[in-house]
Amino acid sequence: ERTWLDENGKVIQVSDLEQGETIWGYFKVKRNSKTSKKPLEELALTQIIPSGWEVNNTRLSDEVLPSWTKQFELGEEEYLDIRDDRVSWFFDLKYNKKEMEFLVKLSVVSTGKYLLAPTLAEAMYDHAYKSIIPAEKVTVTKP
Repeated sequence: ERTWLDENGKVIQVSDLEQGETIWGYFKVKRNSKTSKKPLEELALTQIIPSGWEVNNTRLSDEVLPSWTKQFELGEEEYLDIRDDRVSWFFDLKYNKKEMEFLVKLSVVSTGKYLLAPTLAEAMYDHAYKSIIPAEKVTVTKP
């Protein structure tokens, strides 16, 4: 699942945003009935960010997450890779784990029309396990 949230944790559409907004990307990877009886290991979730947006690395800023984020189970990944243009989470779904949740803070910085790349969750060494949320067009306008 891929959901976009505003600064208050409310669900928003990102097809038309204003420059200067802060948004949050919320992602959830869940097991399906076919994978419920086996561990899924060496999984990767990657979201490439449109060039008009910017990743806010809350790890570096030691920023305290907003109170509305307490509803999520965050920080359970084994490794988090934050780059200028993408965020990747690496994790395992053991027998007892049905889903994992991930969150990233983003700034909307440059006006224009962009493509929000597909969200990709996959087992890195077993290509039988892959999920893709399609790309979508986004526009950033002046406030």
